[in-house]
Amino acid sequence: MCCGCHPRGLCRSVRKLDTEVAEWIASALKKSHADEKRDHDEAIARLQARYVRAKSRLDVLYDDRLEARIDLATYERKAAETNAELEAVQRDIDRHRSADRSYTEAGIGLIELAKKAHRLYVKQPSREKRRLLDFLVSNSTWKDGVLKVKFKQPFNMLMDTNVSDVGESVSGKRKKAPHQNWPARPDSNRGPSA
Repeated sequence: MCCGCHPRGLCRSVRKLDTEVAEWIASALKKSHADEKRDHDEAIARLQARYVRAKSRLDVLYDDRLEARIDLATYERKAAETNAELEAVQRDIDRHRSADRSYTEAGIGLIELAKKAHRLYVKQPSREKRRLLDFLVSNSTWKDGVLKVKFKQPFNMLMDTNVSDVGESVSGKRKKAPHQNWPARPDSNRGPSA
């Protein structure tokens, strides 16, 4: 029996993430990962160049101190500043490398979890079900025997796409691929177009 949270009683049909939608999301995630990886690689290259420049400044400082062109206090102050910059740059490089590695694994894991969510949900104790619902939904209401559920981002997009796709499949009028129901992602380069 439908809880009333979806049009035309589609609750049973949307219990799992549609395979076609999941495959499209995985494909889009891989493409997005390629863009993200390129951005990370470019950032790492810029940071490595900055690291080399700072290291060269440190070498010149050392030579200047050895040749007595600067006093000890100036050397220590400048060396401390440069070493702090080197450490900050290295942390940024490490952060980019770490983010690049986890991006795809996290996304694919989320898709796999979404595909199994209903089956896993049914097996969980009430406390765990509540935690999952707190993570997925907000502002749910029960009025006149009808449950209205509002999903949090990005789950609302998954549900809207799945409900739309299932509705078209049930009516026999599939007009477009499930991913075409998704809004376009704004370009990360917000500069003027050529």
